[in-house]
Amino acid sequence: GRESLTRTLIEKVTHNNFLAIAGASGSGKSSVLRAGLLQHLRNQRHHEIHILVPGEHPLQNLALAFVDGTARRLDRAEQQGKAENQIKAGADGLRRLIQNSSASKVILAIDQFEEVFTLCQSATERQAFFEAIMGALAAIPSKLCLILAMRSDFIGKCLEQDYSSLADQVQTHLLSVRPMRQEELVQAITK
Repeated sequence: GRESLTRTLIEKVTHNNFLAIAGASGSGKSSVLRAGLLQHLRNQRHHEIHILVPGEHPLQNLALAFVDGTARRLDRAEQQGKAENQIKAGADGLRRLIQNSSASKVILAIDQFEEVFTLCQSATERQAFFEAIMGALAAIPSKLCLILAMRSDFIGKCLEQDYSSLADQVQTHLLSVRPMRQEELVQAITK
């Protein structure tokens, strides 16, 4: 039921390196992001995709997004330590993690982006997270594509402060997800 919206998202990501997806709670943002857009990009096979939910510690979860979940426990722990050390270096460390990918483009998708405001209690960590993701985007715009999915009532939070050009990017590249129309619901249920 979201084929039209998925095509629009694909088009946006094809021509831009930033996309903000916003909608009301329960509108299907995560579904269209994960099952629509990211699944399409996975099928192309020349993208490397990393997905994270910020949680209480967005920097730690950013590092975890670069850990191979299929590796053995000790290997994952070692990868996590190395990724966390890179992320501690901010935008430059994230740039190194992304630049060393053999994929033509690295997609960093941050689902439930509003958690950066609701769960992260440290303003310092929040600012460091914004500086890392936006700084890496500015440093390697042809290699990194940043996709944010958030509740629409948190768009204003992104615009309240400069946050390393986040406000400009959100204002320029925002796409709203509206509730499904009846024919879309029928299609989603029957297929």
